[in-house]
Amino acid sequence: NSLAALRKEISKLETEIPQQQRFKSTLIAETQRKRDLLGCVLKTLQATVSDELILQQISHDDSASLRFTGWALTEQATQSFQSATSERLARFDLKPSGLKVQFLSGPQNVDGYSFEFKLVVQSGGEAHVVTRR
Repeated sequence: NSLAALRKEISKLETEIPQQQRFKSTLIAETQRKRDLLGCVLKTLQATVSDELILQQISHDDSASLRFTGWALTEQATQSFQSATSERLARFDLKPSGLKVQFLSGPQNVDGYSFEFKLVVQSGGEAHVVTRR
């Protein structure tokens, strides 16, 4: 009976292999998408953060949106940063949402503007590369 039980267990485990392989493939693809997004975000910041702007925080939440907060010398600098960042990350199906700008003293009590905005995934899933022809 122990041999029959062992064969039954082996058979059960063999039926789980395809499911585990699909899970592994999904996990690998998701990890690659996130790595691609992170690389693109870093390159984007290198190109879009100006001398007039301090980027204080970037966060990624469960809804797959990216939230940017910071401070800038001018309101125009915040708008330019949001526009340029949004444009460069559009290929990940991320769309700008809710730029909030508020007059606020910054470092060394210099007058300027705090800002916050999100880039939200439009497809309802994870940020992913969208190819357009």
